[in-house]
Amino acid sequence: MLHARIVRGAERATSYEVTLWALALVTLALDVVTTTYGLEVGLAEMNPFVNYLLPTLGLAGTFVVLKSFALLVGVAAWWTMPSKVRGVVPLGLALPWGIAAVSNTVLLAGIHL
Repeated sequence: MLHARIVRGAERATSYEVTLWALALVTLALDVVTTTYGLEVGLAEMNPFVNYLLPTLGLAGTFVVLKSFALLVGVAAWWTMPSKVRGVVPLGLALPWGIAAVSNTVLLAGIHL
């Protein structure tokens, strides 16, 4: 029963696949912009892996590597999934990037009050 509900949800997401890919790209951009601004005004990066890469790759290089890798994995997953449930891939990318962008925005609003 639960499996059938999950599949129905994935199929429903797939009916909005183009919109979800656009949402994934928008949330990616918002995450990059809000993170960059947050670091510029003194907020700290909380992801230890990002902190590990920053001294070596710089901010732009770190973003390029990590976001490109995430998109590559997402496209590979999308390519190998049955077409009727592929909509979960852009949704799975958009959710964490959207949460990060909202979190960053809330933190930035707090320092500007």
